[in-house]
Amino acid sequence: MHKDISLNITIEDMIKGLKHYKSLAKQDLLRADQTAQPGLYKSHAESRIAIYKLLIKHAKEEQPTEVVEKALKLYEQVPFISKGKANNHIRDIAHEHALENFFLLVGLEPDIQKHYWSLRPRIVEETAISS
Repeated sequence: MHKDISLNITIEDMIKGLKHYKSLAKQDLLRADQTAQPGLYKSHAESRIAIYKLLIKHAKEEQPTEVVEKALKLYEQVPFISKGKANNHIRDIAHEHALENFFLLVGLEPDIQKHYWSLRPRIVEETAISS
């Protein structure tokens, strides 16, 4: 993984922050029915909750740097989604948001995140060819 990861966060603070993010996502889940697109909003919140739960699980079993490395590996796998295709890939967008929130929480160096961001796959939507 990336050798330059340097963190100034304890595992306890990491877990506390992740639990806070998870509770915010749960609040969003409760408000989903009050939005214009409840299904999308619910899916976005549930997907963020899933990422936070996974990171909390890792944080309870591993060192902070190892948790960040796993998050970076997940981030690298999240495809880029064009704004016009967002509704078709709401879970990927939610995973991106959750992981980027986590990187802010732990104070990850922007250059490291940028490196993994550049490795992410692009979604190529096939368009119908008219004859």
